[in-house]
Amino acid sequence: MRPVGARWRAVVVTAAVVVSTVSVVQPVLAAPAASIPDSAPDEATAAAYARAGDKQVEVASETTETSKTLANQDGSWALTEYVHPVRVKQGTTWTPIDTTLERRPDGSIGPKAVAVDVSLKSMSHLVSFL
Repeated sequence: MRPVGARWRAVVVTAAVVVSTVSVVQPVLAAPAASIPDSAPDEATAAAYARAGDKQVEVASETTETSKTLANQDGSWALTEYVHPVRVKQGTTWTPIDTTLERRPDGSIGPKAVAVDVSLKSMSHLVSFL
């Protein structure tokens, strides 16, 4: 049988390990939903974010011009599909469709963000009879 002092040391060390483990793990588990991103690069990460943040998280790798996949808090998935494009990829980010016309650096006019680019150029240089 151990001496009383050795048993107390073992109890104190065990308690210290348990308390330090709880204090290290607790902040990770208690992350506020605001610090959890609304989008994740893949399904596994989106599912983890959705559970941790108790909110829907978009799966970026599954996003297209006509669909969006979301991981739900309860582990299920939500797919929204549209019959026409609702977003367009500009560089590395998705941008909502915007048909507002703007003047471009080359002088042409075209919509800000559409699935199929269209531009209108001035034809005034072809009219020379006036």
